[in-house]
Amino acid sequence: MLKQLLQLLLNTRTTPSEAAHNAAPGRIDIGISGQEYICPADGFVTASANAKNVGGFDMQLFRNGLSVQGGPQEVSVPAWTQAAMIPVAKGDTVNISLYNQNSWQWRFISSIGMGGG
Repeated sequence: MLKQLLQLLLNTRTTPSEAAHNAAPGRIDIGISGQEYICPADGFVTASANAKNVGGFDMQLFRNGLSVQGGPQEVSVPAWTQAAMIPVAKGDTVNISLYNQNSWQWRFISSIGMGGG
């Protein structure tokens, strides 16, 4: 009886890949609005922004309150683009901070289907 129960448990074991797929099935690519986002799955947040004017501009990504990518830059032409991408885990809170930006966009992209095991 115990041997059969152990075999049943081994046969129904969930792999990390299956667990991730069950948590957020399929490929997710979400355009984010606003300046704060809570990630629905493991993946990446990517952002890009264009400088409004010549001079300094800044785009930073924060994960759970810590600045992890980006920073101030000096530009000599308007519309210079700054871009960043960071890895995130399910439940992470991500914020974007902008200064002297004309236009910007950011997205969440899940890591499902990217060869994880």
